[in-house]
Amino acid sequence: MDVTVRKADPADADGIYELSLPFIESGILIVRDRAFYAANAMDFSIVEADRRIAACAGVRLLGPTADTSGTAPCFKTAEIFNVAVGKEWQDRGLGRLIMLYVLGGLTAQQFNDVLLLTKTTAGWFGRFGFVQADPRLLPPDRLAAMDAERGSIVMRRCAPRSAHPAVRFSRSGTEREWNPASGSLLSFAEDTGVTVDSLCWAGICGACESVLRHGTVSYQVWPECDPRRGEVLLCIAEPITDLVIDR
Repeated sequence: MDVTVRKADPADADGIYELSLPFIESGILIVRDRAFYAANAMDFSIVEADRRIAACAGVRLLGPTADTSGTAPCFKTAEIFNVAVGKEWQDRGLGRLIMLYVLGGLTAQQFNDVLLLTKTTAGWFGRFGFVQADPRLLPPDRLAAMDAERGSIVMRRCAPRSAHPAVRFSRSGTEREWNPASGSLLSFAEDTGVTVDSLCWAGICGACESVLRHGTVSYQVWPECDPRRGEVLLCIAEPITDLVIDR
């Protein structure tokens, strides 16, 4: 598969709606009409597989929430919603990919408190560190909008604010925590003293192509040259998970 994970834009609204519709009709997702997706498309991230939208997840930013005792505020809280993977793309790891992409983005922005509501997939979300939580964690306006008849549960994931993926360059033995300020893995490599051939810095020439031994990356723009299987263009890539790069 030719797979890309990225932030959605308004042109993706219909595709996200069509992907979500079977899950809305089955009751897994709450009812949202086409107009909702048109108005909120930029709150979504998507996985494209063979240039089609194969998975999606939305993120809304919430106000401070209380801890489990209902007393102390927790800093920078977000909610993940409308997570869906098309039927033909299931069991290929695309659900994991979209979740890691979204969670990585939230961690980079120091949204250390992440909530979600689910009706049928609590066990799956548990793989990403979510645990069942008291609904009173939700801000009052969000709690008031919760449909108690759906039987959804609230799940929560708290992560250290400084948690970023670890990037290891296997040849040099250098390992560092990813710094989002670097902008790309190529800049990050240079910042850590790892030499990588480079020319264009734009995903065009392929000079910085490197073997990805472990992990998942996201491209910031669509590469103009196609990296070989198992390789990645460092100049336009950033980590979603811990990485091992053959450099």
